[in-house]
Amino acid sequence: DVVHTGINDVFEDAKRHTWILDDGWQLKAWLLLLPFTDHPAQLAGTIAGLPPRQREPRFIEEMIHATASVQKPQIEEALFKLAESDAAFYANHAWQDAVQRRDTPTSARRYLDLVMDGKIEARDGWRISQDMAGLLNKHAELRDYAYGLLKDSTSSKTALLANAVAEGGDPDGLLLLVELEKKLRRSLISWRTIQGAVTEHVPSDHWHGAFD
Repeated sequence: DVVHTGINDVFEDAKRHTWILDDGWQLKAWLLLLPFTDHPAQLAGTIAGLPPRQREPRFIEEMIHATASVQKPQIEEALFKLAESDAAFYANHAWQDAVQRRDTPTSARRYLDLVMDGKIEARDGWRISQDMAGLLNKHAELRDYAYGLLKDSTSSKTALLANAVAEGGDPDGLLLLVELEKKLRRSLISWRTIQGAVTEHVPSDHWHGAFD
């Protein structure tokens, strides 16, 4: 209630002093507190109720970054509701990073599904593949789910997911990619894929930063 009152007071003051919303730092200061309130699930609804300019992803990026400091499950749901209300969040790097940093199996799977559904556009395909590879390496259940998608998928994003699997260094993933190469008649496996699957980097006892 205190935070909502503060937000409303800023808009009331802006009726007399329009410059208050020019840079919006007073409003941003109140919005920054939303993840830390007693009811973080209300975050998405509060943002959705702001004027168009003040609910743009770039305007609230500082608040989005702050969600990483709160590990309540309501924050994860609020982040996805933000994007469901405004698809512009899907293209925002701060939002993508915040979702990945939730570091939960549910957020990782939802992120992967958004990529495969084309809601998160792969303008930088290499970066998206790297992001997904990191999630696959962290969550074994997500890796199994991704392999199932690759076996059955006819999506245009199949190659993107295959590239992520190729970065994973998993033998099962390598064998799946061999089958997929024959099916798609295109190259998906690099020397790094082979190296990651059949070798292990052991830190050197004698040379800092090197490995055997």
